[in-house]
Amino acid sequence: MEAEGLTLSWRLEAESHTADINTQQMVRVFQNLLDNARKYADHSAPVTVTAQEADRLHICFTNRLTDARGIEPDRIFERFYCGDQARSIPQSSGLGLAIVKRIVELHGGEVDASLQGQELSVHLFLK
Repeated sequence: MEAEGLTLSWRLEAESHTADINTQQMVRVFQNLLDNARKYADHSAPVTVTAQEADRLHICFTNRLTDARGIEPDRIFERFYCGDQARSIPQSSGLGLAIVKRIVELHGGEVDASLQGQELSVHLFLK
């Protein structure tokens, strides 16, 4: 990400969390989220990853979008969803976030997204 001019910022409030996960699948989740940020993030703002624990682990990936028009947070986990079709990247399949959702759900977790202005946050909730 740094090679492409993006800064990655970590704020980890959870010291550790024990979870029964498939490591390879969870690495895919993180990779898909970071790849998505790399493609669509405004390079003047950092991509932030936070982790905190209450009754479950909450991991959040936040980045400022270069253009948030047409982005529907309630739909971004749908297969083949690419936001505003006029601005979508031609090589994008729209599958990355659908895969994220499926893997997190297979682990008994939940995934959600929110958009505040230009800031897109993807929230993972794991047991």
